[in-house]
Amino acid sequence: MQSGRSFRRTAEILLLGTFALLILAPVAALLFEAATPLTHGQSWRTLLGHDLFANLLATLELAALTAALSLIAGALLAGLVEATPVRWQQGLEPLLLGSFLMPPYLTAVAWSLIAGPVGLWNQVLGHGGLALAKLLYALPGMAIVMALHLTPLVYVMASAALRGVDHRLIETAQVHGASPLRARWMAYRPGVAPALLAATLLVFLASTEEFGVPKVLGDMAGVQVLSVAVEQALDVWPVNLPRAAGIGLLLGTLALLIWLLALPLTRMTATSAQRRAVKTRRWCALPPLLFAVIATGLPLGAIGVTALQKAVTNGLASGNWTWKHFAQVLTPGDGGLAALQTSIGLSVGTSVAGMALAVTGLFILQRFPERTRRFLEVLGYAPQAIPGVVMATGLILFWNAPGNPLPIYGHVPIIGLAYLALTLPYALRYAASGLQQVPVGLSQAASVHGARPPRVLTQIHLPLAWPHVLAGGAVLFAFCMRELAASILLQPPGTQVISTYVYAQFDQGNVNDGMALAVVGIASTLLVLIAVRGVVQGLSTTRSAEASASAK
Repeated sequence: MQSGRSFRRTAEILLLGTFALLILAPVAALLFEAATPLTHGQSWRTLLGHDLFANLLATLELAALTAALSLIAGALLAGLVEATPVRWQQGLEPLLLGSFLMPPYLTAVAWSLIAGPVGLWNQVLGHGGLALAKLLYALPGMAIVMALHLTPLVYVMASAALRGVDHRLIETAQVHGASPLRARWMAYRPGVAPALLAATLLVFLASTEEFGVPKVLGDMAGVQVLSVAVEQALDVWPVNLPRAAGIGLLLGTLALLIWLLALPLTRMTATSAQRRAVKTRRWCALPPLLFAVIATGLPLGAIGVTALQKAVTNGLASGNWTWKHFAQVLTPGDGGLAALQTSIGLSVGTSVAGMALAVTGLFILQRFPERTRRFLEVLGYAPQAIPGVVMATGLILFWNAPGNPLPIYGHVPIIGLAYLALTLPYALRYAASGLQQVPVGLSQAASVHGARPPRVLTQIHLPLAWPHVLAGGAVLFAFCMRELAASILLQPPGTQVISTYVYAQFDQGNVNDGMALAVVGIASTLLVLIAVRGVVQGLSTTRSAEASASAK
C-alpha cells in the first residue's frame, strides 16, 4: 500500500513538472520579457512597434475572410455530398480531406509556382498567369489559399451535424402547418447552426495563428500579420526579444479568447438520427470533385512537375525533364537527406514521447482530486490555442535564459520539445478515446488483487487502448513533418528539417530541389498514415472476431 502511494505521489510530481516545463514555463518567460521594459518606463506602443495596429488589422481581416470563404465552401460541400449517392460518398470524402493533409506553406508555394508569367498556368494555357498572380499576391488571394486548406474542417463538422438531423422533425412540422422551408429551418437549426459556428471559430483561430502562408505570400502582397511580425522581431538584426514577446502575448491572447469561445460548441457531439430516404443526384458529386482538383490536385501536380523539371523557366519542353533533383536531395551528405532524416527522427521521437505522456498522464489524472484534474486537463489542451510561433518564442526565452541548467537551446532537442508541446492536445484526445475503451471494473479488479498502477497501465489499459494510441502517433508524426513556424525559429545552425529546407530552397530560387524533397516528405507521411490505418483496422477486425467467438 505504501509503495503504491509513493508511486502515485512521484508520478503526480513528474506530471506536474512536465506540464509546467512544456506549457507554463514558456508562457511565464514571455510575460517576464514583455513586462520588463514596461517596468522601466518604456511605453507599450514603443515596445510593440508603430505598425502593430496595421499588423493586427491585417491578421483580423485575413482571418475573417478565410473563415467566411471556408464556411461557405464547407457548408455547400457538406450539403452536396449529402445529396450524392451513398456509394459515391466514401470515395468523395478522402478527396475532400486531401487539402487538409498538405502543409499550408506548401500549398502557398505550389500556387506561387502555378501563377506568374512563367508559372505552370501560362505554360499550359498560354495566358491568365499574370491575372492569377495579381489575385494570389494580395490579401484575398492569401485568404483563398488558406481557405482551400481549412474548408475540410468546416466540411467534417457540417457533415457530422447533417447526419444528426432527425428528418421526422421536418415531417412533423409540415403536418402542423409549417411551410417546407420553415420546417427544414426548424429541423436543421438546433444541430447544424452550432456546428457551423464552432467550425467558423476554429477556422478563424487557425487563420490568426497561421504563419506559413503569410510568410510565403505576404511580402509580395504587402501584408504582414502578427505571426510574421513575431518571427521578424527575432530574425532581423537587431533582435528585439521584448517586442517578440509582447506581440506573441497579444497574438496568444487573441487565439486563447477565440478558443474559449469555440470550446463549448465543439463539445456538442452530433448523434445519429433516424433518416428517411433522400433523393440523390449524381451531378452533386461534380462540385466536390472540382474542389478536390483545385485544392489538392493542382498543388500536388505543380509540386510534382517542378520536381521533375530541369529548370522552371524552360517550361514543359520535352527535354526539360529529369530525376536528378530526387537523386540530389537523397544523396548522402546532401542537406536534403539530412533534413529528411532529422524530420523523421524528430517526428518518431515526438510521436512516441507524446503518446506515452498522454496515456500515462491521463491514467494518473484519474487519481487526482477533481479540481486539480480539471485544471491539468485544461492546461494540457491549452497549446491548441497557442500559435507555434508564440510557443517557439517562449521556449527560446526560457531555455536560453541565464542560469538555465539544461543547455538544449541551440540543439536539435529544442525542436522536439516544441513539437511535443504543440502536439500535446492531439495526443491527449487520442489517448482519452483509447482509455475510454477500458471497463472500469477491470482496473478495480486488478487493484483489489494487488496489481500496482504500472502493471494496471501496461497490462490492462495500454493493450485495450493500443489502436487509438497508434492512430494518435500517426497524427503526431504527420503534424511534426509539416511544422514550419517553430522549426524556422528553433533550428540550430547547420540543421534543417523538411519544412525549413523546402522553404529555404523556394526562397533562394532553387525550387526544383525543394519540391523534390517535398514529394519525398509527403510520400513518407502518407505511407505512415496508410500503414498505421491498416494495422488499426487489423486489430479491430481481430478483436471483433474474438468477441464473436467468445459470445458463441
